[in-house]
Amino acid sequence: MLADVSRSQEVRARVFKLLNDGIQAYKEGRQKDAIKLLTEASSIALSSPRAYYYLGLALMADRQYQAAIEPLQVSLELDPVSLQAHVALGDCYLKKGDPVEALAEYHRALGLQKDYAPAFDGLGRAAEASGDDEKAVEQYRKAIDLNPGFPDPALNLGDLFMRDGRYSEAIDLFLQAIKVRPDFAAAYNRLGVAYSRMRLNNEAIAALRQAEVLEKGNPWHPVTIGGIFLELDNLVQAGREFDAALKLDADFMDAYLAQAGLLRRQGSFTEAIASLDHGLARPVEDTRLRGKMTELKQTLEAERKKSAELEAAVAANPGDAAALAALADLKSALGDHGAAAALLRRAAAASPQTPPDARITARLGYSALRAQMYEEAAQAYEALAAATPTDADVFINLGLARTGTGETARAEAALREASRLRPGDARPLAYLGNLYALSGQRDKAIASLSSSLGLTGEGAPERQRIQRLLKSLQSGVRTP
Repeated sequence: MLADVSRSQEVRARVFKLLNDGIQAYKEGRQKDAIKLLTEASSIALSSPRAYYYLGLALMADRQYQAAIEPLQVSLELDPVSLQAHVALGDCYLKKGDPVEALAEYHRALGLQKDYAPAFDGLGRAAEASGDDEKAVEQYRKAIDLNPGFPDPALNLGDLFMRDGRYSEAIDLFLQAIKVRPDFAAAYNRLGVAYSRMRLNNEAIAALRQAEVLEKGNPWHPVTIGGIFLELDNLVQAGREFDAALKLDADFMDAYLAQAGLLRRQGSFTEAIASLDHGLARPVEDTRLRGKMTELKQTLEAERKKSAELEAAVAANPGDAAALAALADLKSALGDHGAAAALLRRAAAASPQTPPDARITARLGYSALRAQMYEEAAQAYEALAAATPTDADVFINLGLARTGTGETARAEAALREASRLRPGDARPLAYLGNLYALSGQRDKAIASLSSSLGLTGEGAPERQRIQRLLKSLQSGVRTP
């Protein structure tokens, strides 16, 4: 009898540890560990709805949606009034592309509790998935109003706003979610992305690093960080982040997609296609992501063919200006602006026209500016300004190029001319404000930025950046 009691206590203690460790692993983003621990816990504690519920959540987080359905259904059989399990099962069906069953589960939860905020959040996601953004906003707002302490609808509404380019509103919602739940790693991740879209790159990386700290085993965060480094042309660091994500989880499909994007940027089409094939061979259910990977693979195959043809044409006739310009366009589309500028320089030299075709000069200026080859960009835009002295955009770009070369007076003259040519455009004034801030002319910077702000719409992505710079200048804090 005593032996049986002791054995029973040991089993309960083991289940307790497996369950707690599994839940902790799930919350930290270590889904493979969580699945292993929770599978064992549920196989011992057959009547524990909590073990089956968290096993379902871990499988969902690992994108094993079909496998997640059974433990969630078992959890509901053991506890039919579990609101959380109904919503989780609905989420699983939604991820599988079955909105009818998803809606049924959300409404079952509302049948048990008519003001259950997570169910309205689910209805919002279902509406968004069907393309009804207006309905989605309505459901997210309702969920937020019903339970301000539940941060998920603020996160999802922020994501929707970010997709629509409403970055300032998105940032406010992500910060609201973090205030409600300071350890909400997903909110830090999305906040980082929103900051990067606003070109606040230091803040973006800081937010994402915090997400990494909160969820050490989640590969989603290094993939997102790598994407920002890729946008910043830091290809080495981007590659390190993508590799780190795959070390955390070899089944994380987004990492293969991101890695293929990096290889594409480098012009390594064959290696990019191989990366996608490797990812598509993984046993992961995600029809949306698989569709994106297949679509990118088709694009890469077409680009590989086009690149090979253009490279062959240029090799056969190094003075073929049209082929050089076409290859430059491809390099520019891939984000390799340095290579594009080099090709356009050759195209300009090979052009039979004197001076070269203005279209080639404009493209050379753009690529050189994007590649931070400021002197070459300035020379191209000065030639264009002489040829088209009424084009405000040329003078804006000339001002940016001269800002890059450190020639403050020439940059100021170009931007003032752009503002004169197009007085309702906020951009020349904003760039002037930045130029003055960089050169230590605080009062002139504040005046110019204030004027720019008056011409910038409430929902414009650059508005928050201007406000941020203004605030730092007015407080006497130097902006990095």
